[in-house]
Parts: sequence; C-alpha cells; structure tokens
Amino acid sequence: MCMGRVTLSCPNCQQELIVTRPDSSHSCWSFDKPKDKELDADVVEQVYVCKNPRCKAKFTVYWYDTQMYLMRA
Repeated sequence: MCMGRVTLSCPNCQQELIVTRPDSSHSCWSFDKPKDKELDADVVEQVYVCKNPRCKAKFTVYWYDTQMYLMRA
C-alpha cells in the first residue's frame, strides 16, 4: 500500500504542512467536502493543526477517490 506524502498549505496563514495520505485508495484531497456524485468510495476526514506558532488554526482535510467523469450521474 502506497502511503504518499502531500504538502498542504494552511487555509488561514498559508504555512506549509507535510501530511501522509490515509491510504492509497484516497488519492484526492480538499478543504471542502466533496459532492456524493463525484465520489467513488467513502470520504476520510482528518483534522490538522497549523504548525505556525502565531496561527495554530485547526482545519479539516477530506480525502477521497473520484469517479471517472463519464461515469458520473
């Protein structure tokens, strides 16, 4: 199973944060919850805390896998 690393930016202060995907089947991520018609499987929610000592904002990242465009209803 490939546990890839992804670099995210805090939506509040733009501080970079390197995170690890939950698993290889959840390859896409978003700060906004994806719509059901775009999904191929379940959504994994992970909450992160910004590493910037002046920010410390909490934000949620939604990990998912998308359907092929032609298969969307």
